[in-house]
Amino acid sequence: MNFTSIAPSQVPITQPFQVPVTQPSHIPLTQPSQTSQATVTQHYMGEDENFPFDSHVHNAESDDDDLRIVEQPIASDAATRSRMGKRVASATNKHAGTSDKTEKATQRRRQDGKVVEMMGKFLEFKEKQAETEIMQQERARSNVHEDEFPIPVCIAVVDSVEDMSDDEKVLAYDVFKDPQNRAIFMTAKDSTRLKWLRRKITTA
Repeated sequence: MNFTSIAPSQVPITQPFQVPVTQPSHIPLTQPSQTSQATVTQHYMGEDENFPFDSHVHNAESDDDDLRIVEQPIASDAATRSRMGKRVASATNKHAGTSDKTEKATQRRRQDGKVVEMMGKFLEFKEKQAETEIMQQERARSNVHEDEFPIPVCIAVVDSVEDMSDDEKVLAYDVFKDPQNRAIFMTAKDSTRLKWLRRKITTA
């Protein structure tokens, strides 16, 4: 068996594929704005770097400290004004209370004066009423006599007397106008009644 030397097949060798190399694109870089810089957060300088440090928070805390420093004298002034207002209000209330007491005392005196005046008028009215009652009682007594010894009764008695003339009887009628004369004439005895009547006629 003949073995012939077989030359190895020559595989054509090609040049490696050359990818055209391009220059990296130049992207225009812009400076970050101040606002974006403010929003950039930094890390705390400590053991734990998981908690971000916000510059806004830091600035706000600084501003709060400044506000606290500024507000302290304002709060002090407000407290002072509040204390002064309370003192003024207290003084006003005391003055108002004193005025109220004075006004009440004045009103009480006025009421007492009115009560005294009313009592005086009431007593005066009672005195006049008592005087009026006394006068009415006296008139009532007189009216009793007038009713007890009326003029017609006295005239009838005189007309029945035979010892008197008609002229004397006429003059006797005028004597009976007085209630007291009628009472005396009707209550006197027969022996003295005629003598008394004739004397009244002559002196009338």
